Amino acid sequence: MIVAFLHVGDDVCLPTLMVRSVRRYMPRAVVLHMTDHATPDVPGVDRRQELDYDGERLMTYRLAHMAKLEGEVLALDTDILVQADLSTVFEREFDVALTKREGMILYGGKDIVKDMPIN
Repeated sequence: MIVAFLHVGDDVCLPTLMVRSVRRYMPRAVVLHMTDHATPDVPGVDRRQELDYDGERLMTYRLAHMAKLEGEVLALDTDILVQADLSTVFEREFDVALTKREGMILYGGKDIVKDMPIN
C-alpha cells in the first residue's frame, strides 16, 4: 500500500510528524511525497513524485499528482497523525472512500460540518 501526501514549501515539520506516525503503525507502507522541485525532502519518505508547480491552485495541483498514482493509495493530509494500522480499510470493496465529518468546531466557534460534511 502507498501512503501519499502533498506538501510544498520549506517547513517540513508537519509532514515529518505525519510520516513518523505512519512508520510507527504501518511500517510496510510505501510513503510517497507528492511535491514540487524545490521542496526539501521529508525524513522517512520512500519515494518522491515531483511536478512543476506555479504556486497557485493547490488542490488542482494535488489532483494532478494523484492522477499519476495506481494501486491502493491512502492519501493523507500532513496534519494527520496515524494511531493505528489503516491498511484494513482496503479489505472492503470500493473505488473511492471519503470520511464524514461530525461536530468539527474550528477557530471562532464555527461548526464547519454544515458547509463541508465530507472530507
